[in-house]
Amino acid sequence: MLRFLSRILVVTVACLVAANVGFGAEKDKKKKEGERGKFSVEDMFKRLDANKDGKVSCEEFAASPRYKDKKDDAMKAFEKMGGSKEKALTLEEFKAGLKKLFGERGKGEKKGKKKEGDSK
Repeated sequence: MLRFLSRILVVTVACLVAANVGFGAEKDKKKKEGERGKFSVEDMFKRLDANKDGKVSCEEFAASPRYKDKKDDAMKAFEKMGGSKEKALTLEEFKAGLKKLFGERGKGEKKGKKKEGDSK
């Protein structure tokens, strides 16, 4: 009888451990998916710089997930950032280009906020 109970205990503990490992992996996966878009500009630059030459070319930029199937849009955005097919962007040029492309975050007025002296 004691041997039977010890086997049940071992099986129960093994099942709990296995379940815990499975839930932990799912939690990590959800955490990684939820953190999408929380990269610094430097991280983004490093990810785009496929050949690790310290510059992001038009081709590297167009290969990003955002522009994967939109090569024309990628080219327009890259040119707006200051690059071209022949001119790759350094990290500093990339940072300045992102400001041109998206503007500086946290600056300017929020939508729907009335200006002082605005009657509407």
